Amino acid sequence: SEYKLEDVRRATSFVSQDVFLFSETVANNIAFYDEGKDMEKIEKFASLARVSKFIPRLSDGYDTVVGERGLGLSGGQKQRVSIARALYKDAPVLLLDDVLSELDSRRQRYLLESIHDIQTMITCTGLDDFVSHQFTINKVFHVVAGHVYQPMGCPADK
Repeated sequence: SEYKLEDVRRATSFVSQDVFLFSETVANNIAFYDEGKDMEKIEKFASLARVSKFIPRLSDGYDTVVGERGLGLSGGQKQRVSIARALYKDAPVLLLDDVLSELDSRRQRYLLESIHDIQTMITCTGLDDFVSHQFTINKVFHVVAGHVYQPMGCPADK
């Protein structure tokens, strides 16, 4: 069946391995999709993505301006801000493209458990063996050149 591009964009959040942050405050980077910027919601998703763990060490907390591409934050911190942004959007489908590479195994586990608790559907790409053994994967879709093919079943069934 056919879907409108704007509907697909509205229904998905995407976090890339190559994180991009804007030269803006941490709060504005998280609430990128929301002109209203709800601090309660920012703090909720920052906590789930473990951003709240390093916020007290930043000079102005959530109001700290990070440089272009997250200058001033570590790789793991940038990834967590990007994940908080995707969670803040609150889309039913979350696409994760190898976003855990900068995180240690403890943070990976906590983050994925948090995501699992709140997401309706999680679509993960490029996950390593650690992740695939820790979580139940319901469906695997085969994507080639931008075309999504039928679900291939559950990896646990094979």
